[in-house]
Amino acid sequence: MPVTHRFQGKLLVVETKGAYEQEELKAAFEAGLASPDLPRDVGFVLDIRNSTMLNDRSTAEIEQLATFIGERGAQFNSACAIVAEEGLQYGLMRMAAVFAEDRGLKCGVFTKLYDAITWLENHLQTLDTDAKDVH
Repeated sequence: MPVTHRFQGKLLVVETKGAYEQEELKAAFEAGLASPDLPRDVGFVLDIRNSTMLNDRSTAEIEQLATFIGERGAQFNSACAIVAEEGLQYGLMRMAAVFAEDRGLKCGVFTKLYDAITWLENHLQTLDTDAKDVH
């Protein structure tokens, strides 16, 4: 399967491989959010390093995906990390992150999965700490 989802701790990780349609990515993302295994206070990681399709995506398609994900932000603490290869993939995902941030998400782009997970877990921990301070 070119697009899969899994859970890693408190994170929903969607991975892409090879060629896939944008609808497949959306379906895997929604399946993860609808899963009974979805952790409480989840964050979202999109790993597109093994995608061969990104270079063929238009700016409009990237913006549409950011909107789609942004509309579901409340389901994953409005926090996402994107993992991309250096170069064009990284640049396109920085653009996607700007679109996502315009839709209310906190979004980081990384070239290493470990860095993305560390950043996102720290962000979620900060949200948890801030919530406890309010009460």
